[in-house]
Amino acid sequence: MKGFRSTWALFGLVGLLAAYTYYEFRNKSKEAPGLAEGEVRLFTLKEDQVDRFEVNAKGQIYALERRGDDWFMTKPVEDLADKAVVDSFLYSVLDQRAKEFLTSDELKSVDWPKYGLDQPSSSIEVISQEKSEKFEISSKNAFDGSFYIKIKDQPKLGDRSLAQLLERNPSSFRNKYVWGAGRDAKIKTASVTPAGSKGAEPFTLTYKDELWTVNPKPKYELSTNQIENWVSDLKDLKASEIVEEAPADLKPYGLTNPRAEIKLDYTREGHGDESLTLFISGQIGDDVFLRTDKRPTVYKMAARSVAKVSVPLIYFKEGQSPFQFPLEVACSLDIETKKGRVSIVKADEKWTLADEKSEYELSVDKLVEFFQKVRDLDAREYLKKGQGWPKEPQLVIRDKDKKVLLWVQWGEKYKATEPYNLGESFYYVKSSLTPEVLGVSQSQIDKLIDPALLKTKPKADEKAEKAHKANGHP
Repeated sequence: MKGFRSTWALFGLVGLLAAYTYYEFRNKSKEAPGLAEGEVRLFTLKEDQVDRFEVNAKGQIYALERRGDDWFMTKPVEDLADKAVVDSFLYSVLDQRAKEFLTSDELKSVDWPKYGLDQPSSSIEVISQEKSEKFEISSKNAFDGSFYIKIKDQPKLGDRSLAQLLERNPSSFRNKYVWGAGRDAKIKTASVTPAGSKGAEPFTLTYKDELWTVNPKPKYELSTNQIENWVSDLKDLKASEIVEEAPADLKPYGLTNPRAEIKLDYTREGHGDESLTLFISGQIGDDVFLRTDKRPTVYKMAARSVAKVSVPLIYFKEGQSPFQFPLEVACSLDIETKKGRVSIVKADEKWTLADEKSEYELSVDKLVEFFQKVRDLDAREYLKKGQGWPKEPQLVIRDKDKKVLLWVQWGEKYKATEPYNLGESFYYVKSSLTPEVLGVSQSQIDKLIDPALLKTKPKADEKAEKAHKANGHP
């Protein structure tokens, strides 16, 4: 009986040990999710606690610090950093883990030189307001590529992913937005000396009392939408590469005598009045080089990206005015469709096909869409001539007295001629409202006339069947 009680006591002790072990395991799992057996995290700080971190990658030292909502590089240069890039890197750093590789006896007298930890080649340190945490990394690797590391005077075996962190180019953290003022910056004036010879005279855009004006004033109307697009493109102007920090000679980059120049006077909340001048080289291969008067950094970008901001004044010309007409007085439409040329008329405020015997019937909803698409047509290029014109305009809109309100005619497709439209396709287009030959986006013209505008009429027996079913008959 005594042995039986002892057995139960032993079972009880084992149960308590199991429960304790499970409790500890649950707690550890909550503290360090995703850890494999024997692994520990190298850092205890959380992302939102880190105010600064410094990396020494085999002698290449760089540091970044948090200032409000932004990150700034402080070594090797002072510059605004790309927040998304920094946050991603910091997440990877704080996720680093390691494990033991020495026995308890070996830990009593570590042979540091054997593992290259007497003089570690690299280190990563994260710092908060309360404390700093750091580990050092050997130049030697274990047989499987893992890193020997030293943390709190203890040797550990770090993950192979450390290689990606140490090989990171410090310039990859820098904010490559050339203007870099952020989305809330508001332009007061923009003085532009565009590249090229065609219409490349300097001009100044001014924003005052919620209105854009330009000097010298052109003979045509300005498109506010185009100006806002241009400002947005300026804010989004992002270099593909930081080429050199402070070159002694700008000639190799075409910046001794820049091809184009943009001077901005702007404001930001909490900053007051500011200015920036952007210098742009001519095209060198497929690229363009840029710098600003704020810093000596030379940036590189694809030429087609820069062409969207180094624009002539005609870029801002209102391109929709050649397609505006008073819809309320329109009473007839002659239109070329894939089903042939048809006439559509309005009588008693109702649009119908002029030919009552036509095999087609009109979709009024698609007609409404069509009229809106016509008014949305937007000329983005202005040319001396075009080609491939049909014998008559593809669409003619008249009033009740047969007076033409608008006709539109398009010829062949062509590849964009203006650098800021590079890669796009257009149609040669004429309008009754301007003598110019216009370039209108291929997609706008191709989608202008919906095939569903005309539907084939159902046959008489089909109509009868539908009416029969509508009356509740099977």
